[in-house]
Amino acid sequence: MSLLTKRAVRSINSGVSCNDLKPTVQILDIKLLGTTRYRLVISDGDDYVQAMVGASIQQKFASDEIVQYQVIKIKEFSIANVGGRPILIIADLESGVCLESTVGEPNKFELNFEEKEEIKQPQIKQPQIKQSKLPEPKIFNKESYIPIKALTTLNDDWILKARVTQKGAIKSWDNPRGSGKLFNVNLIDSYNDEIQATFFKDAVDKFYPIIQEGKVYTFAKGRVKLGNKKFQTVDCDYQISFDKNAEINEVADDAGILSVKFNFNLIDKLEHIGIGNITDLCGAIIEVDELSEFTSRKGEPLKKRVIKVMDPSNCAIEISLWNEEAESPIFHDPKLPIFFAAKYLRITDYHGLSLSSDRGNTKIIYNPKNIEETKKFIDWFNRGIDKENAKYLTQGSSSAPKEYKQFSDLNNFWNNYDGPQLEENTGFIGYIGFIRRDDPNLMFYTACKNAQNCKKKVILESNGFYRCEKCQESFEQCQYRYLLSVRLHDHSDAIWATAFDDIGTQLLKCSASDLKKLSDEDPEQFEKVVASAQGKMYHGAIKTKSAEGQGNKPRMAINSLEPHNSAKALELYMKEIDSYIQNN
Repeated sequence: MSLLTKRAVRSINSGVSCNDLKPTVQILDIKLLGTTRYRLVISDGDDYVQAMVGASIQQKFASDEIVQYQVIKIKEFSIANVGGRPILIIADLESGVCLESTVGEPNKFELNFEEKEEIKQPQIKQPQIKQSKLPEPKIFNKESYIPIKALTTLNDDWILKARVTQKGAIKSWDNPRGSGKLFNVNLIDSYNDEIQATFFKDAVDKFYPIIQEGKVYTFAKGRVKLGNKKFQTVDCDYQISFDKNAEINEVADDAGILSVKFNFNLIDKLEHIGIGNITDLCGAIIEVDELSEFTSRKGEPLKKRVIKVMDPSNCAIEISLWNEEAESPIFHDPKLPIFFAAKYLRITDYHGLSLSSDRGNTKIIYNPKNIEETKKFIDWFNRGIDKENAKYLTQGSSSAPKEYKQFSDLNNFWNNYDGPQLEENTGFIGYIGFIRRDDPNLMFYTACKNAQNCKKKVILESNGFYRCEKCQESFEQCQYRYLLSVRLHDHSDAIWATAFDDIGTQLLKCSASDLKKLSDEDPEQFEKVVASAQGKMYHGAIKTKSAEGQGNKPRMAINSLEPHNSAKALELYMKEIDSYIQNN
């Protein structure tokens, strides 16, 4: 009884597809080429031929799961033109029994595509081994499109059919070695495998106006090379480079090719993935910082927004969003928490561990629906978010469990600090001693009427209208926002801190516009509202920034507040006592 498929090599050469033929063959030799590529010699007992291993199964050989003289079942294969000669590419296989020597006396066979004799469906005889039933693979052969997982650096004559899931912006460079430009696209095929492709110089002018995100194309005459993980935004060992000679044609949409593919990782696993690598994330946005604008060292204007997110691992982390992502309309008046799914976030070591959107590559879907990979996350989200007990992986996160400090310790440190720019987030337990109101007008600032989209200060012009420079609009009325100066006390000392609009509304239980109206029309009621907030105990967080310039005082702002909880306070005090005992 033969273990091997008779005439398998000649059947492959004649053009039989892997849908009709899943041959069982023996590996006679395995050779490592470079660091990751493997060349095989396979035999059907009568003939042997060389073959290359596809990227998706290279790990089976690197881990010695597949060894010399082992029998394998080839589940997916194709023929590629490498250096002018046909080479068999094995894209998927199933391991079988290990033998001690060669089966039969096979002869060398050269693939040539010229043998056209009709071949009957070969009969596979092998021992009755109970195996789990696997789903049938999709069809591909030498006449069809090559799968991404079958691409190697030896391929140079292939046609790939794929959807463009991401199209990046054009980037330019100019250095002593030369100048040029490029843009990247991410591609996904019907096997749900992804690869990144880069267009250089003249190819940018030719193809950038043509290629559209979301559409399906055939790609040919590209060069496959090993991927650079530092610049890649997909999980693939290879990448493709295209020049002006590439052949790219739009084809009809293919429902069998996904529009987007997610490979979600939980937050508690990110540190094991490695700094600089990319990840997909699904979870809940639990806090949104204000938009900041600044200029990079290269003179490039940038916009940045930091959000805090958590997921079912009960861990939380900060994400820095840039430019378009930072200006998303969903942040103008966020209703937290917000469910989201993000693709292509880069892991950084900023403040310990954090994430950053990859400008031009990151894609974030807010409140996603009908995405299979998000279903288990939606169930978690709908059960409610336990923000208070989350473990924060970003050091200094404003929502993280803080190192609680006495106000005397804060004053001693910051009043004597004379180092580089520093920002710190500290927890406190204290009470509101006083809210400054000797000049009520200093408790507010005039803000843009477009409160949903803008919180910038506006200027009253001579014509009686308020002008917003950001929105480039004028309004008859403005929106008032809090800018309170609050005196906080604990048993050790006191500090002055700023309370912005959200915290001010929480303290005074009314909007800044309403309190402004009271200050103008009913001073007595105004005084009652402000006085009612004083003397109350809170747990909270203070964000402190060192001053710019010698002699200037540090800036402190109340970042969060929650009503005093005696049980929580006792727990914190007990932790302090335990820490003191352990360290003394």
